[in-house]
Amino acid sequence: MQPPTEWEALVARFAEPHRELVVRFALEAPKHFSPAGCEYYRRGVEALLNLGRGEKLALAYLEAAPAIAREVGEDAAEAARREAAKLASMTSGEVIERFLATLPLVARRLGDADLFTNYLTFVHQLASLAPRALRPLFAHLEPLLDTLTLGGLRRWALFGAELHRQDTAALTAYFSLESTEAKAKLQEERRGTLFVDSHRKLNAYLRALWGRDFWLKPTQADRNEFRPYIDDFVLHLPDAVDRIGALDGAAVYRAIAAHMAAHLVYGGSAHDPRGLSSLERALYGFLEDLRVEYAAAQAFPGLGHAWAELARHGAPPPNRHPAAQWLLTLIDHCYSRWGWRTDPVDAPLPEPLATCAERIVEAFACPPEESRKRLHSLLENLRAALEATDAGTPMARDVEALPLGYRDDNRIVWHFDAESLTRKLHAMRRQPLRRIVPLMEFVNEVDSETQSDTPDEIWIPATPIYDDDGITYQEKFGSPRIAGPFFYDEWDDRAQCYRPDWVSCFEYPAPLGELEPLDALYREHLPVVKRLRKIVERLRPQGVQRERKLEDGDELDLTPAIDAMIHARAGLPFDPRITLRHKLLKRDIAVCLLLDLSASTNETPHGAHHSVLDASRAATLLLAEAIERIGDPLTILGFHSDGREDVRLYPIKRFGERWGENAKKRLSGINGAFSTRMGAALRHAGTLLKQQPQKRKLLLLVTDGEPADIDERDPNHLRRDARRAVDELWGNGVYTYCLTLDPGADRYVAQIFGKHYTVIDRVDKLPERLPRLFAALTR
Repeated sequence: MQPPTEWEALVARFAEPHRELVVRFALEAPKHFSPAGCEYYRRGVEALLNLGRGEKLALAYLEAAPAIAREVGEDAAEAARREAAKLASMTSGEVIERFLATLPLVARRLGDADLFTNYLTFVHQLASLAPRALRPLFAHLEPLLDTLTLGGLRRWALFGAELHRQDTAALTAYFSLESTEAKAKLQEERRGTLFVDSHRKLNAYLRALWGRDFWLKPTQADRNEFRPYIDDFVLHLPDAVDRIGALDGAAVYRAIAAHMAAHLVYGGSAHDPRGLSSLERALYGFLEDLRVEYAAAQAFPGLGHAWAELARHGAPPPNRHPAAQWLLTLIDHCYSRWGWRTDPVDAPLPEPLATCAERIVEAFACPPEESRKRLHSLLENLRAALEATDAGTPMARDVEALPLGYRDDNRIVWHFDAESLTRKLHAMRRQPLRRIVPLMEFVNEVDSETQSDTPDEIWIPATPIYDDDGITYQEKFGSPRIAGPFFYDEWDDRAQCYRPDWVSCFEYPAPLGELEPLDALYREHLPVVKRLRKIVERLRPQGVQRERKLEDGDELDLTPAIDAMIHARAGLPFDPRITLRHKLLKRDIAVCLLLDLSASTNETPHGAHHSVLDASRAATLLLAEAIERIGDPLTILGFHSDGREDVRLYPIKRFGERWGENAKKRLSGINGAFSTRMGAALRHAGTLLKQQPQKRKLLLLVTDGEPADIDERDPNHLRRDARRAVDELWGNGVYTYCLTLDPGADRYVAQIFGKHYTVIDRVDKLPERLPRLFAALTR
């Protein structure tokens, strides 16, 4: 068998007995991965081979990655490779090999990309705390995952690691499931029914009821206040449930899934939450739950009996408002009137609430659309009835915390945005199909006179066709490949909530410019370049650090090994830390430079020699040259916006791409236009940064003004959304810093970036200040 061309050099690095296996996996890779995923797969194998731990590590990943991609997606396979590389500095190669070998089992049992990522985080945490626990853990992982949820596994493992941290023998016995503590803790964390064991049956159950498919996804339910939820039409169910009353775990899962599916089937369009208090929103959700349950039970009466059984075992905590118990009693009265409860309801209702219960039963007896129109009047009646009781009006949290665990958190009632869905589907439809066709078919069939601005297909010749100037026709006349749309929420400070999927971002190919203007800018700033070289040399990582006194190092440290042998033969205690490891010193930071390309950047400020855009070009050029010498991953994006439907980002340099002639041409070709919707650009840049494996992430924004756009008149709206975006990035580990060229920025920039900004009064100083600022932030 012949390997693909790009795999030939890699296959040659393996020993002869393993080459056939590598070739087989290389040929089968397109069945499991996208074209980009195949390249990441190949690079992942090569990276593990470069660790110097032998071929077994790379072979283990070669075999595990397709199974991981099949179960939870190709991004998870790449995340597993990155975690294996991190473990290389924490434990032995044999343990990492076992880690990779068990990942297909983990992916199959967890069945979700987010849970799989959480498992990788748990392994890293355990390796930091007790690396000797990993070997027995991986050996007994299958029975543990058959018994525990991921949260239960984490609690069980961390308990044992903390308990026996200083006792290697006890630690091994615990993670080998041999000690009494391990068995007792395992029994404590055991849950009734796991989602992974019920997934297929739930799918078949819902399809049998409503004749359509529903997307189900497990979610960690470690918190007591966890509620199932619906997001983007996906039903997020708890990863395990226990028996409740007469219903076993499987029946509880069916009741939860049926209630959530009823929202999608009978819920209709969403309600606008603006103008309602938090209590009114909670009560509206309470009534909507009853309405969709009644509509579903009219078609399938058995559902009502299951929900009534679950509601019968709910009891509010003793410190809750008395109205919480009355609302549960109201539910019992409605269920009894609908015939879902066979036993009588003993607890009476106060007169106003009893009257309200009768109105609810009467209203929901109408057709679903008519009953939905009556929700607002029922809401007013219910609130008035609660106010008329002796205890008074409850708080919203008292209503939301009702012990009805089979009900979801009702975000679908408010957050389902029909307009957003329409835009998503439209954007998905309008993406043309790109086909690579043979050259002669392309020449014979393409008619440029009848081309459309919105084609169904775009044909690309398999062999490039060059014009007389050496540039391909595709580059000169072909349609640019626009990536997107990427949808992002936007914060509405007046309503104190997010506008879901409000902004559409697109990645446009940056136009190519000439190198001569960029070379002229570089020559003009040569004195600055010379001063920066000293800073760059200080930032470059140098040398190898030797870590001694390790138990799981890479090689034997002779001096402590001899001392340990002498002590052992003399019958004395000895130090088992007799290995060492050579650690390459390197910086662990990824950088994104975000450039404001609004129309105002074309202007030349008073007293300056260059426009804002030219100064930004020069500063970017010097910074990129410096970072290229240091070796940090860097991406450069320009952005501007023409309303919320069209926020454009121009990748000038991507992560993994070298700073060379092509990137410089893109930097030279960018131009200023339109407006500055800063929050969306920050979120998109942060998304790119979060995909990088480095621990430290830095986002540098260069702008000349405050956020603004043509479809938003209130200047505070976009400022506060940008502030919210900065807070989101901070929460995800992305350090954001702003460098503004607006002399009047003091009145608004601190509201967005806090103390993390610098105001440059003179535009011509930007090329020197930006690299120095980077050096100060990453030193």
